[in-house]
Amino acid sequence: MTAPKSLIINSPYDPPSQHWEQARDGTLAMIPKRRPAGYEIFDVRNNTRRTEELKAVNEIRQRVDAWREADYPGITSITRKLLELKRLTMLPVIALVGRANRRFSIA
Repeated sequence: MTAPKSLIINSPYDPPSQHWEQARDGTLAMIPKRRPAGYEIFDVRNNTRRTEELKAVNEIRQRVDAWREADYPGITSITRKLLELKRLTMLPVIALVGRANRRFSIA
């Protein structure tokens, strides 16, 4: 694979839908799903690295996604109004970002 023109591949307004994964030889491959939460540990003495998963964060992500899909059960009427207002005020920004992404597409 040739080097990507940009490492930014997700919208800041939507949950990530893809991520880069680095192979042992240093090349990047695009993976079409959200990266699990975790951190890498580099061992310079043995020239190795490993990833430690953050299981609690991944579980929280799943629960928040399910809560959003269920239309935010348990929130107050004021919170619902704030979420609707945020959604309405973000529409022009999302449309603008969408146009910019199409105009400067790297694909």
